[in-house]
Amino acid sequence: MTQIANPNAVPQEVWRGKAYPLGASYDGSGTNFALFSEVAERVELCLFDADGTETRLTLPEVDGFVWHGFLPNIEPGQRYGYRVHGPNDPTAGHRCNPNKLLLDPYAKAIDGTFDWNQSLFGYTFDDPDSRNDDDSAASMPKSVVINPFFDWGIDRPPTHDYADTVIYEAHVKGLTQTHPDIPEQMRGTYAAVAHPAIIEHLKGMGVTAIELMPCGGGLIQPANLPGSYTGCISEATAARSASPGSHSSTWAAHVCSSTISPSGLTCAPL
Repeated sequence: MTQIANPNAVPQEVWRGKAYPLGASYDGSGTNFALFSEVAERVELCLFDADGTETRLTLPEVDGFVWHGFLPNIEPGQRYGYRVHGPNDPTAGHRCNPNKLLLDPYAKAIDGTFDWNQSLFGYTFDDPDSRNDDDSAASMPKSVVINPFFDWGIDRPPTHDYADTVIYEAHVKGLTQTHPDIPEQMRGTYAAVAHPAIIEHLKGMGVTAIELMPCGGGLIQPANLPGSYTGCISEATAARSASPGSHSSTWAAHVCSSTISPSGLTCAPL
């Protein structure tokens, strides 16, 4: 359940921050938030505590349609979203509605799932031209600030010359889910891509780099919607993390890459 924070709570500092990079960027002392919108008139950053309490902060600056602000002491693991104030004119393609919590389109991690109900839609089901102001926060997953620092240890890029590079594009699940030499519990994960059976297969074809098809936060596709091989609807399909309980496929991709590179292969998620 989402609760609005106590108005008497100690206010969170919000500095100007930077318009780039887009998304939430942690630098060791705090987090910069940046969101692009050509039509927004005001953008609220919504921070969520572990119990669901929501604190709303207005991003103070806008440069080139990028709304931004820096919050000191906001660390990895912080759950957040946005509320955008602006025109609500569906005929012009504008559906700004601050009652609807928005995921960060540049988020590197997402926590939770969609609870499909009326609150997630900007209109009522029986009237597509209407406006629905039910608050959606309780039914929305949340974006998560991640730690961008990864210990690569002694790992180094294989540095193949472009003239000698052979790139193999693959789908994490499609490549590993039915492979008989990969343990069943590992199939469909980044760890499976780094399994010796896959590496041997790729090297046997002369491959020097594997490029993984969309790997990121995703939603479960409703059964009545047409599908695709990647499962993409509005987000990239999610490969199961190699780190149980991890919010981020980014961490798992790093582990996959650092495991593969000693074999002479390069791994790069799209």
